[in-house]
Amino acid sequence: MSIHAPNSVRSPGSARSPGAARSGPWRAMPALMSACVVVVVAMVAAVNLALPKLSGSELHPSSTELLWIVDAYILVFGCLLIPCGALGDRVGRKGVFLAGLGVFAAGCLSSAAAPDVTVLLAGRVVTGLGAALVMPATLSLLLQVTPPERKPRAIATWTGATGAAGALGTLGGGLILQWLPWQALFLVIAPLAVLLAVAVARVAPPGERHPASLDLIGAALLTATVSALLFGIIEGPDCGWISALVLGSFAAAALLAAAFIAHAPRAAHPVLDPRTFAISRLRTGTIGVAAVFFGLFALFFVNAQATC
Repeated sequence: MSIHAPNSVRSPGSARSPGAARSGPWRAMPALMSACVVVVVAMVAAVNLALPKLSGSELHPSSTELLWIVDAYILVFGCLLIPCGALGDRVGRKGVFLAGLGVFAAGCLSSAAAPDVTVLLAGRVVTGLGAALVMPATLSLLLQVTPPERKPRAIATWTGATGAAGALGTLGGGLILQWLPWQALFLVIAPLAVLLAVAVARVAPPGERHPASLDLIGAALLTATVSALLFGIIEGPDCGWISALVLGSFAAAALLAAAFIAHAPRAAHPVLDPRTFAISRLRTGTIGVAAVFFGLFALFFVNAQATC
């Protein structure tokens, strides 16, 4: 027969109370998760500042290729954000998080070493995949170790870091590119991601697992829809807005969007359920946030182009 010690005399290592999550190295979790968020989101703004030096570099990218250099990261990051979050829930958030930081660092290094625009674009895609693996896990791991009464503050800290990342990316990227070539931007970020991975491996908990559907079909349809639409918008000025290539890409985007809308209600756990936008508050908030981010990052890009 086993005898269980009462809570009052239980050994310190036998259980972990909510207060214990705030002691020791776990107290660093809000700052650590915020730093990871800042790194992956700041890359969106920072790369815009590298466009003048990229334009005059040995790669000689065209204006259309410059747009793809910026948008390849955002496209993969945004479209795979929800599927990567489901992947973390299914196989373990910490493992996916660490893998994401490794992929992010590898993408930065390959971008810095790119001998041509094609390799640079591939590096940007890889970096975007790493960012999509990192971003959802930051909030999940943070809330996992945060006591219930402190969760609103933790969420506010995480949200503030996300909002400040654009300004910090502009400031940090400007300081780097003021004195160093465009490759330095990626060479500085890569070791920073590695250092963050080391800190996460030591501090973060293993991460809870939950059954989650990845909805690979929905993720593929959503990514293809946005890619086709973005292709038409980017290639329109060079190829002509009524060219067969551009009109075909818009038609493909419309057909893929229709396929996604038809698929989502049938999926057990859709990557994005269009029916949720029937809620007026959600629809209004989404449109507002989209407009703000469209204007913000368009301004980043136009300001960078003005200095080319």
